[in-house]
Amino acid sequence: MVTQWIIPKDFVSKYSKILGDEVREFIKYCKIPTRPAVRINTLKKRVEEVLREIDFMSPEKIPFCDYAFRINYDKPGNTLSHFLGHYYVQDPASLVPVILLAPKPGEKVLDMTAAPGGKTTHIAQLMENRGTVVANDVRLERVKMLRSNLERMGVLNTIVTMNDAMSLGYKKSFDKVLLDAPCSSEGEVRKRWNALSGWSQRRVEQFSRVQKRMIKRAVAAAKPGGTIVYSTCTLSPEENEEVIQYALENLPVKIVRQRIKGLKHRPGLEGYDCRDCLRIWPQDNDTIGFFACKMVKTA
Repeated sequence: MVTQWIIPKDFVSKYSKILGDEVREFIKYCKIPTRPAVRINTLKKRVEEVLREIDFMSPEKIPFCDYAFRINYDKPGNTLSHFLGHYYVQDPASLVPVILLAPKPGEKVLDMTAAPGGKTTHIAQLMENRGTVVANDVRLERVKMLRSNLERMGVLNTIVTMNDAMSLGYKKSFDKVLLDAPCSSEGEVRKRWNALSGWSQRRVEQFSRVQKRMIKRAVAAAKPGGTIVYSTCTLSPEENEEVIQYALENLPVKIVRQRIKGLKHRPGLEGYDCRDCLRIWPQDNDTIGFFACKMVKTA
């Protein structure tokens, strides 16, 4: 079903310059709600067992992730399987940052802006609850949501902290750092009709300034040779390529080229040294809009 959601004219104009004639397809997808999807939580049950539980949802495997499935059921948060933490409701595009991060058992990982916990629980799942995850967020309400999801999903290796990500003081402490940065949330319009209600270019630029301060902290927190993944659920170059360009010019990092089999993604926009970033447009995989970049700390 195509909704009657209002897309700001300035937003359309901005993406017309980036996408050209393809902007019509982009805007069309912005107005179509996403199909629900779930990530099966292998900390609690095997994939095959959970698939039997949710067979009535007609699950369809997501091509690039063996434990994630689109479903044909519009209330996946209201089942016993969800209550027991057998799966997490999650858009396929939001799986990408943790897949790029590739956390391993025994590592020390920082999730800088962790609430409500989708990516933190995904990290713990890939780590098999071994090693240490520090999951941080800034507000008490968000930390409460994070704690609730960690408990529901059976996560045991995570320490929750409450700090402003722009002022975290970690120095060369973590093997891997995820910065899923707060952003203008343009890509979320398919999930929340009002995601663009307060959109403006000025707001985008405000987020960009905050994100540059956060990525500085992310790089500082990583050990030399450590991995940093930066991601957003927005498509504005000011919040994506421009932030990565800032990191490349001012911080000891380089981009790691990585592709994900089964996921259609496009390179970073021209005009930046960020071609090896991943742009996920909603029309390419029928997901929310997303951006991700994997980097390694060089010193």
